[in-house]
Amino acid sequence: MLIRSVLVATTLSLLGCNGGSSDDGSESVAGGSCSIPDQNEYVYQKLKTNYLWPETIPDGLNSSSYSSPETLLNALRYREFDKYSYITTEAKYNAQSNNEYKATGIYFKWLVENGEDILIVRYTDENSPARSAGVVRGDEIIEIDGMTISEYIKKIEELNYDSWEKVRQGFGNPNDYVFKIRRTDSSEYTVSLIPVTYSTNTVHDLKFFDTSANKVAYFAYKNFSSASKEEFKTAFSQIKRNQADALILDLRMNPGGSVLTANHLATRIAGQQVSSRTFANFMFSAQRSNENFSRPFKYNEVSDAVANLNTLYVLTSSNTCSASELVINSLKPFIDVKVVGGKTCGKPIGMYGHSFCGNILFPIEFQLTNSQNEGGYFDGISPSCEVDDDYAHRFGDESDPLLSTALRLSAGGSCTALRSRNLVNRPARSEPAFMIKSEPSQFKEDFF
Repeated sequence: MLIRSVLVATTLSLLGCNGGSSDDGSESVAGGSCSIPDQNEYVYQKLKTNYLWPETIPDGLNSSSYSSPETLLNALRYREFDKYSYITTEAKYNAQSNNEYKATGIYFKWLVENGEDILIVRYTDENSPARSAGVVRGDEIIEIDGMTISEYIKKIEELNYDSWEKVRQGFGNPNDYVFKIRRTDSSEYTVSLIPVTYSTNTVHDLKFFDTSANKVAYFAYKNFSSASKEEFKTAFSQIKRNQADALILDLRMNPGGSVLTANHLATRIAGQQVSSRTFANFMFSAQRSNENFSRPFKYNEVSDAVANLNTLYVLTSSNTCSASELVINSLKPFIDVKVVGGKTCGKPIGMYGHSFCGNILFPIEFQLTNSQNEGGYFDGISPSCEVDDDYAHRFGDESDPLLSTALRLSAGGSCTALRSRNLVNRPARSEPAFMIKSEPSQFKEDFF
């Protein structure tokens, strides 16, 4: 039986915007089985009725001609704006919602330096094999399983793999990685890592800085998980106790997540200033315009620990996406928000989740705007002060170019930053095909 499930509001998200009312009923379509043709028809019909751009979905499509629901979805997505609709398994979604991963714990960035492909470690999860082995932000992976990075990419492209799982299986060693790594001091080491299942916090590196003008709080936030709420309470209790005048919120690695969690974070930052005010407007396609609605800030739910700040500095990159952008946009009408770093990814849209046959379909279903009806940032949110990340400094390190710039701005200084390395993003057209995907909850494009 094909099951329709609109996941409960606590998992409403932009990265996979699951929410609305609970619906435990079932519906049969195309015969009611879990055969590939029936699953394809289910996805096709959901796109016709629920997609934000239903006019782009052709009538009378023979859905059974596609090899899988994923293939059908990829063929029908609206290329101009939709890089994000996806299908995942319920097991994967539930694990990631609880911040549980089976991985080595390395987040990396594909870059080009002086014409050469390089792989920089952006972060390693606490409790992960990589963190335990001493792999740290700023390390450069120079070989994987005895191959240089250029050789590794070439082999992926030649074999046309579309996931890390297939990469590992195709290379004959699906259960472990051997990395040769160069540290920032040019020393090298080799480490063998086996992916394991672990859980990790989302809020990390909470610190306080005294500038010449004020006291500034800082923390980095990894993803908008529903499990973050208690972490927020702990962090903002400390921020309130330390009487911080401003907050530097590091979202440069945050791909998004729960809209409700984004609401909680934004409300804790601004506090009483946003009580009873509009957090976001949800706008559907023209054929569903009667479903449009607004959500207020959740002040009554978080008033136990709010910062009541007037100034927020957000550290950003091209990986800052979705719910991260929503926090920036929703707070702009109420407090002074300064964006420091790089342009964000550009995802002012969201999804609901629909369960079928052990999978969940997340089609783009709505746009989001703030209380002033501002949104539509498909090209990303541009920084107030553009600063290049050198990937060499730990989160919370005052020498980090983004953090040091935000601290200088908070003290009344100017926007100036030097580029320490000639690093550029690897062009999307030359990425391995599966690396172009931007949906972290389905497939971590930058995560071993």
